[in-house]
Amino acid sequence: MRALLLLCLVPFGIATAIEPRAEIMEPAYYLDQLALGLKDAPGPVRADLAYVAISELAAAYALESRLARQETGHQPGQRKLRRWAVAVENLASELDELAQTVTPQSSVRTGFGPGNSLYLIVDDKPVVVSGPRTDDQADLEKRIVSRFCSLHPCTQLIPLPQLSNAEPVVSTRATKTQWSFSEDAGPICSTDDGLVFQFENASDLRRKREACARVVAELHLLAVEIIERKKQGTRVNWKTMKIVTLPLRLHHEIQLNNDGDVLILYVPALAAAPDLFMLLRPWLAANVSGAQHRVLISDAEILLPPVGFMGQ
Repeated sequence: MRALLLLCLVPFGIATAIEPRAEIMEPAYYLDQLALGLKDAPGPVRADLAYVAISELAAAYALESRLARQETGHQPGQRKLRRWAVAVENLASELDELAQTVTPQSSVRTGFGPGNSLYLIVDDKPVVVSGPRTDDQADLEKRIVSRFCSLHPCTQLIPLPQLSNAEPVVSTRATKTQWSFSEDAGPICSTDDGLVFQFENASDLRRKREACARVVAELHLLAVEIIERKKQGTRVNWKTMKIVTLPLRLHHEIQLNNDGDVLILYVPALAAAPDLFMLLRPWLAANVSGAQHRVLISDAEILLPPVGFMGQ
């Protein structure tokens, strides 16, 4: 911790009252594979994954808060870091409360962001699979997978041969989002490929983490799709590109040029923040061309999508 507290993407979990099974998921399985394999599974099975993931995530943040308090202690000049520890503790409590609301009847959808990071939408509430420490992500994912597979026969639910042919996870050249906090600046959400979102303070941390992760994930999804269209000869006008919400708000139309070429995707966070998307278009253009470009959104507090953007 010292000068700053780092936070990075990691998964979360849940489990309903099902008799545990002795069979544990084989090491070849990963959390993203598990989520893909359960895409069409019965609702109660997906709810179990959500509960296991969210409760594990809550435990990880509760531990991080305790460690932060021990690190800061009562040393002078640590006031901001103590506030950060409180914010993380509040986030852990919110996640734990959400986990307790998950039932076999809960609606659970999954999605993927940079670095194959998983997010869940539980009863229309988005939860990013993101834990407090980058180095611990693999262990957190293993705990989620093992706990879920102690409840269900994973090798029967998701045969390995099928996983090799599963639809690709959206990741491309992206890295996971990282969170940092120091005495001199507010929280910063960033990626290794040049996206930087700076906030004024750590209040409403959960909403900020989810919004930032969703924007980053959707940007990389959009980059992947545009790359494929450019390979087919489609011209892209970066200056006029915009996102239009389609009827029923289930999909969005990304207008690539003035010739009528469009992409149909589900990008609710970007659609809910048109001013932000305009500022991010130069980064998107560079990413599609394979170039490095850094963009700093210094007023992310205002520009990131508001609470409830999933319904936009």
